[in-house]
Amino acid sequence: MKEYTKILTFVYKGEIYRYYIDNKGKKFFTTIDINEKESYITIEKYLELLKIFSKKRGVKNINRNDSEDIEIISDDNMQNTKKNKKRIIPKVIIGGVTVMLTSFLLSCIISTFQAGQEFKEDYLAIEDVTNSSSISVDPTDPASQDEELEVDTYIDNRDFSKRLYIYDMDYVDMAIDFEEKDLNDFIDVINNNSEIPEKFKPIFIDYCTRVFEKYPDIELRPFYQNLMGLEVEECTEEELLKVTFDVNSVGCYVQSENKIYVLENKDYSEGTWDYQVIFHELSHCLRDSKYVDKDGNEVDISFTGLNYWDIPNAEAINSLFAVSLFDYEEKDIAYQFQSNAHKIMIDCMDNYTLSDYVNHSLTYYIKQLDEYNNDDNYAVTILSLMNAQYEDYHNDNISAPQSEYYPIYDYISKMYLTKHTDENTTYEEARETMDDLVEQLTYDVPEEYNIDTNHFYDYLDQYCESNNIAITQNTK
Repeated sequence: MKEYTKILTFVYKGEIYRYYIDNKGKKFFTTIDINEKESYITIEKYLELLKIFSKKRGVKNINRNDSEDIEIISDDNMQNTKKNKKRIIPKVIIGGVTVMLTSFLLSCIISTFQAGQEFKEDYLAIEDVTNSSSISVDPTDPASQDEELEVDTYIDNRDFSKRLYIYDMDYVDMAIDFEEKDLNDFIDVINNNSEIPEKFKPIFIDYCTRVFEKYPDIELRPFYQNLMGLEVEECTEEELLKVTFDVNSVGCYVQSENKIYVLENKDYSEGTWDYQVIFHELSHCLRDSKYVDKDGNEVDISFTGLNYWDIPNAEAINSLFAVSLFDYEEKDIAYQFQSNAHKIMIDCMDNYTLSDYVNHSLTYYIKQLDEYNNDDNYAVTILSLMNAQYEDYHNDNISAPQSEYYPIYDYISKMYLTKHTDENTTYEEARETMDDLVEQLTYDVPEEYNIDTNHFYDYLDQYCESNNIAITQNTK
């Protein structure tokens, strides 16, 4: 049983729900009947609500006229902790059976739905879930790879719902009708925006200058459009929590408001963590845009689409882009393990750069990973496991065995060894290469991730045997 904070009560598609988070920011929902009795919800409904609130980043970002039809009927006083605390056993209904909701189970179910599969109890060995904190899933199971993952580009629904969704900047001309702007135009729009406090304008200009210098091939018109009306608000930790529902957050860009929230009384000097926070949120502004065009159509431009989404991996790649703008190497970064992993993978790839982060969708990145590794829809499994590992770390009640995450380590190791070794590499050199990989991947990662570094060297021996690298010594 865990303690949750009650955030709000809302109506969605005619049903009343209550929204909770625990002390690590993990979300949970219950349904409420006319007698105010709370009950568990189905996994399908949980995923639906989780997607809405994860992508919207908070109450302030929910529009009552949204097609998702969220109506907030109470917004509880979050500072009244005694009133809003409740102990709950997080369970959901799967196939008529109430099952403990673990992070690993959730990630596997998400992966199943994204693969277009009909959910089956025996696929995830549901009968074992209620008696353990994790489940066993074979990530190489071809059953999860039957359908090809479609790359998100755009969805034009303007004839019916007056909505246009763009996930690939190749299609941005469908929404934006002005010409590309130069750096001076960006500087002017920042200086003329009274909603950007004067203390932040030099940072914004520095950010734009670096973007133009380092990434001349990215699409910047959505960013320019955002800057015209962008607001920046400094707030307290309590105020930020009401926006993000994330106890770990130090900043947030709310797409529907076109507004950046950051903590007040911070040192925003170059080289500080707070300076990186501003760069991180501005990097969201490059991709995330939501507005009504001159014809009355609602336009949504986003990096994450419908075919694959999760917060940790998307945030990690955004973090990598932000710190890549600095003139120095910044290794201390948000979503540390996920960021370390993606940096290694992107550095290995010859068919994807951080320019592609701005210009294309998350599923495009996944497709490029599959293409680079000659895989068939396997990268989505790896990202799903990375998401599960993040959720595992943030949930004190879950402790999945490290073996569940070995596919992540093997995947990254294969990419790194393939790039940095060849037929002339000795075993000693291969071990040094693996040492470098482990150091990069585990840099500043919390001990609670419990990363089994020994497994990397077990994989190294298998790799060497498969690639005719003679194992001359064993120093494990």
